[in-house]
Amino acid sequence: VLLACAAAWSAEKAVLSVQTAIVSKTEVPVRLEAQGNLAAWREASVSAQTQGLAIVELLAEVGERVARGALLARFDARIPTAELGQARAQLLEAEVAENEAQRQLERTVKLREQGFISEAQLTQARSNQAAAQARLAAARALVQLHEVRLAQIELRAPESGVVVARMASLGSVPQPGSELFRLVAQGRVEWRAEVTAQELPRIRPGALARIQLPDATSV
Repeated sequence: VLLACAAAWSAEKAVLSVQTAIVSKTEVPVRLEAQGNLAAWREASVSAQTQGLAIVELLAEVGERVARGALLARFDARIPTAELGQARAQLLEAEVAENEAQRQLERTVKLREQGFISEAQLTQARSNQAAAQARLAAARALVQLHEVRLAQIELRAPESGVVVARMASLGSVPQPGSELFRLVAQGRVEWRAEVTAQELPRIRPGALARIQLPDATSV
Protein backbone atom coordinates (compact mmCIF):
# COMPACT_ATOMS: atom_id res chain seq x y z
CA VAL A 1 0.00 0.00 0.00
CA LEU A 2 2.81 2.47 0.84
CA LEU A 3 4.60 1.77 -2.42
CA ALA A 4 1.41 2.36 -4.41
CA CYS A 5 0.80 5.74 -2.73
CA ALA A 6 4.37 6.90 -3.39
CA ALA A 7 4.08 6.00 -7.04
CA ALA A 8 0.84 7.93 -7.39
CA TRP A 9 2.31 11.09 -5.70
CA SER A 10 5.33 10.98 -8.00
CA ALA A 11 3.12 10.86 -11.04
CA GLU A 12 1.12 13.95 -9.95
CA LYS A 13 4.16 16.18 -9.08
CA ALA A 14 4.06 19.53 -10.97
CA VAL A 15 6.68 20.23 -13.62
CA LEU A 16 8.47 23.70 -13.51
CA SER A 17 7.80 25.75 -16.66
CA VAL A 18 10.09 28.61 -17.88
CA GLN A 19 9.33 31.48 -20.28
CA THR A 20 11.77 33.98 -21.81
CA ALA A 21 11.15 37.73 -22.16
CA ILE A 22 13.02 40.71 -23.64
CA VAL A 23 14.18 43.25 -21.06
CA SER A 24 13.00 46.80 -21.85
CA LYS A 25 13.52 50.16 -20.16
CA THR A 26 10.52 52.26 -19.16
CA GLU A 27 10.05 55.46 -17.19
CA VAL A 28 7.86 55.42 -14.16
CA PRO A 29 6.27 58.81 -13.41
CA VAL A 30 7.05 60.18 -9.96
CA ARG A 31 4.60 62.49 -8.24
CA LEU A 32 5.80 64.92 -5.61
CA GLU A 33 3.55 67.00 -3.41
CA ALA A 34 4.74 70.35 -2.08
CA GLN A 35 3.35 73.41 -0.38
CA GLY A 36 4.13 76.92 -1.55
CA ASN A 37 2.95 80.50 -2.05
CA LEU A 38 2.11 82.51 -5.14
CA ALA A 39 4.19 85.66 -5.48
CA ALA A 40 4.74 88.34 -8.09
CA TRP A 41 7.38 87.49 -10.65
CA ARG A 42 8.52 91.11 -10.51
CA GLU A 43 6.90 94.22 -9.09
CA ALA A 44 7.05 97.70 -10.56
CA SER A 45 6.57 100.72 -8.32
CA VAL A 46 5.14 103.92 -9.79
CA SER A 47 6.08 106.98 -7.75
CA ALA A 48 5.28 110.67 -7.85
CA GLN A 49 7.86 113.01 -9.39
CA THR A 50 6.00 116.26 -8.93
CA GLN A 51 5.96 118.48 -5.84
CA GLY A 52 3.11 120.57 -4.53
CA LEU A 53 0.59 119.37 -7.13
CA ALA A 54 -2.74 117.75 -6.33
CA ILE A 55 -4.07 114.62 -8.04
CA VAL A 56 -7.11 115.57 -10.11
CA GLU A 57 -7.80 112.32 -11.95
CA LEU A 58 -7.30 108.58 -11.32
CA LEU A 59 -7.51 106.30 -14.35
CA ALA A 60 -6.51 102.85 -13.06
CA GLU A 61 -8.13 100.53 -10.54
CA VAL A 62 -6.72 97.63 -8.52
CA GLY A 63 -6.90 94.43 -10.58
CA GLU A 64 -6.85 96.28 -13.89
CA ARG A 65 -4.40 95.19 -16.58
CA VAL A 66 -2.52 98.15 -18.07
CA ALA A 67 -0.15 98.47 -21.00
CA ARG A 68 3.25 100.11 -20.98
CA GLY A 69 2.81 103.88 -21.07
CA ALA A 70 -0.85 103.74 -20.01
CA LEU A 71 -2.05 106.81 -18.11
CA LEU A 72 -2.60 105.98 -14.43
CA ALA A 73 -3.21 109.40 -12.88
CA ARG A 74 -3.08 113.10 -13.72
CA PHE A 75 -1.97 116.03 -11.56
CA ASP A 76 -3.19 119.62 -11.60
CA ALA A 77 -1.50 121.26 -14.59
CA ARG A 78 -2.34 124.93 -13.95
CA ILE A 79 0.81 125.90 -12.05
CA PRO A 80 3.38 124.12 -14.28
CA THR A 81 1.59 125.43 -17.39
CA ALA A 82 1.83 129.01 -16.11
CA GLU A 83 5.48 128.53 -15.16
CA LEU A 84 6.27 127.20 -18.63
CA GLY A 85 4.58 130.21 -20.23
CA GLN A 86 6.61 132.58 -18.08
CA ALA A 87 9.84 130.75 -18.93
CA ARG A 88 9.09 130.95 -22.64
CA ALA A 89 8.49 134.69 -22.34
CA GLN A 90 11.84 135.07 -20.61
CA LEU A 91 13.42 133.08 -23.41
CA LEU A 92 12.07 135.49 -26.01
CA GLU A 93 13.48 138.42 -24.05
CA ALA A 94 16.85 136.68 -23.80
CA GLU A 95 16.88 136.02 -27.56
CA VAL A 96 16.16 139.68 -28.31
CA ALA A 97 18.86 140.84 -25.89
CA GLU A 98 21.40 138.41 -27.36
CA ASN A 99 20.67 139.58 -30.90
CA GLU A 100 21.05 143.21 -29.86
CA ALA A 101 24.33 142.45 -28.05
CA GLN A 102 25.63 140.67 -31.15
CA ARG A 103 24.77 143.62 -33.42
CA GLN A 104 26.32 146.03 -30.93
CA LEU A 105 29.50 143.96 -30.91
CA GLU A 106 29.67 143.97 -34.70
CA ARG A 107 29.28 147.77 -34.80
CA THR A 108 31.92 148.16 -32.09
CA VAL A 109 34.38 146.01 -34.01
CA LYS A 110 33.96 148.19 -37.12
CA LEU A 111 34.38 151.40 -35.12
CA ARG A 112 37.49 150.01 -33.47
CA GLU A 113 38.94 149.12 -36.85
CA GLN A 114 38.38 152.73 -37.91
CA GLY A 115 39.96 154.00 -34.71
CA PHE A 116 36.88 155.78 -33.35
CA ILE A 117 36.66 153.87 -30.07
CA SER A 118 39.13 152.43 -27.61
CA GLU A 119 40.11 148.82 -27.01
CA ALA A 120 38.41 148.96 -23.62
CA GLN A 121 35.09 149.76 -25.28
CA LEU A 122 35.51 146.78 -27.60
CA THR A 123 36.29 144.55 -24.64
CA GLN A 124 33.16 145.79 -22.89
CA ALA A 125 31.03 145.02 -25.95
CA ARG A 126 32.42 141.51 -26.11
CA SER A 127 31.65 141.01 -22.42
CA ASN A 128 28.11 142.22 -22.94
CA GLN A 129 27.62 139.81 -25.82
CA ALA A 130 29.01 136.88 -23.81
CA ALA A 131 26.73 137.74 -20.89
CA ALA A 132 23.74 137.89 -23.24
CA GLN A 133 24.62 134.45 -24.61
CA ALA A 134 24.83 133.08 -21.07
CA ARG A 135 21.41 134.50 -20.19
CA LEU A 136 20.00 132.99 -23.38
CA ALA A 137 21.38 129.56 -22.52
CA ALA A 138 19.95 129.82 -19.00
CA ALA A 139 16.54 130.81 -20.39
CA ARG A 140 16.56 127.82 -22.74
CA ALA A 141 17.46 125.48 -19.89
CA LEU A 142 14.66 126.93 -17.77
CA VAL A 143 12.15 126.26 -20.54
CA GLN A 144 13.35 122.65 -20.80
CA LEU A 145 13.04 122.27 -17.04
CA HIS A 146 9.44 123.48 -17.01
CA GLU A 147 8.60 121.31 -20.03
CA VAL A 148 9.81 118.29 -18.06
CA ARG A 149 7.77 119.34 -15.03
CA LEU A 150 4.69 119.78 -17.17
CA ALA A 151 5.17 116.31 -18.64
CA GLN A 152 5.33 114.89 -15.11
CA ILE A 153 1.72 115.79 -14.41
CA GLU A 154 0.80 112.58 -16.25
CA LEU A 155 1.70 109.45 -14.30
CA ARG A 156 2.19 106.52 -16.69
CA ALA A 157 2.88 102.81 -16.30
CA PRO A 158 6.59 102.01 -16.73
CA GLU A 159 5.72 98.59 -18.20
CA SER A 160 2.78 96.31 -18.86
CA GLY A 161 1.26 94.57 -15.88
CA VAL A 162 -1.62 94.28 -13.42
CA VAL A 163 -2.34 96.95 -10.80
CA VAL A 164 -2.16 95.26 -7.39
CA ALA A 165 -2.05 98.34 -5.15
CA ARG A 166 -3.16 101.97 -5.43
CA MET A 167 -2.10 104.43 -2.75
CA ALA A 168 -3.10 107.52 -4.74
CA SER A 169 -6.30 109.37 -3.89
CA LEU A 170 -8.09 112.30 -5.48
CA GLY A 171 -7.10 115.68 -4.09
CA SER A 172 -4.00 114.42 -2.29
CA VAL A 173 -0.66 116.18 -2.75
CA PRO A 174 1.99 113.43 -2.65
CA GLN A 175 5.63 114.08 -1.94
CA PRO A 176 8.23 113.33 -4.65
CA GLY A 177 9.23 109.68 -4.52
CA SER A 178 6.11 108.50 -2.69
CA GLU A 179 4.64 105.30 -4.15
CA LEU A 180 1.25 105.78 -5.78
CA PHE A 181 0.76 102.51 -7.70
CA ARG A 182 2.29 99.04 -7.66
CA LEU A 183 2.17 96.68 -10.63
CA VAL A 184 2.89 92.99 -11.14
CA ALA A 185 5.12 93.15 -14.20
CA GLN A 186 3.51 91.51 -17.23
CA GLY A 187 0.85 90.08 -14.92
CA ARG A 188 3.11 87.11 -14.16
CA VAL A 189 3.16 85.30 -10.85
CA GLU A 190 5.34 82.42 -9.73
CA TRP A 191 4.76 79.51 -7.36
CA ARG A 192 7.48 79.22 -4.73
CA ALA A 193 7.33 75.60 -3.61
CA GLU A 194 9.07 74.08 -0.60
CA VAL A 195 10.51 70.58 -1.10
CA THR A 196 12.89 68.46 0.94
CA ALA A 197 16.55 67.99 0.14
CA GLN A 198 15.82 64.38 -0.92
CA GLU A 199 13.09 65.47 -3.35
CA LEU A 200 14.95 68.39 -4.90
CA PRO A 201 17.27 66.27 -7.16
CA ARG A 202 14.20 64.60 -8.66
CA ILE A 203 12.89 67.87 -10.08
CA ARG A 204 13.91 68.64 -13.66
CA PRO A 205 13.30 71.62 -15.98
CA GLY A 206 10.21 71.13 -18.10
CA ALA A 207 8.44 68.84 -15.65
CA LEU A 208 4.68 69.26 -15.47
CA ALA A 209 3.39 71.01 -12.36
CA ARG A 210 -0.23 71.33 -11.33
CA ILE A 211 -1.05 73.91 -8.68
CA GLN A 212 -4.16 73.76 -6.53
CA LEU A 213 -5.35 77.31 -5.93
CA PRO A 214 -7.16 78.54 -2.80
CA ASP A 215 -10.48 78.69 -4.67
CA ALA A 216 -10.27 74.93 -5.44
CA THR A 217 -9.33 75.50 -9.09
CA SER A 218 -6.06 74.26 -10.50
CA VAL A 219 -3.61 75.40 -13.16
